[in-house]
Amino acid sequence: MLCDGRYLSTTSYPELYATLGAIYRERSSGAHLEFRIPDYRGLFLRGFDAGAGIDPHAGQRLDPTGNHVANTVGSLQCDAMQDHTHSYDVTEPAAISQQGSAAGTSLSSKPTSSPSAPARMSAETRPKNIAVNYIIRFR
Repeated sequence: MLCDGRYLSTTSYPELYATLGAIYRERSSGAHLEFRIPDYRGLFLRGFDAGAGIDPHAGQRLDPTGNHVANTVGSLQCDAMQDHTHSYDVTEPAAISQQGSAAGTSLSSKPTSSPSAPARMSAETRPKNIAVNYIIRFR
């Protein structure tokens, strides 16, 4: 089923509701209860870290509703740019040359600075992503 965030009837999809429950929200529609399936449109899927240490900010992920911090399957992580600097050379003309009457130059190296807000900085560069479990079906 396409993960497009739609609501489904709990009576029509009882097995799926037993698995997802209210993780992605639920609502009453008249006399029936409906649950929402995940909406992965426009997002990159990232394998759930599960303690592997590959996701440096796993503990800062947001729950599927985006309201609370939760390092779980279905949790959301905003995009970010890795914080880093580069050195670049600066050539400055000198008023008086070291030798003769020609103008001289001095060369120095300076670091770049981190981008300023609204850029999000991180220990990694990443797109906005959702944590998922990649599962192999064996039966």
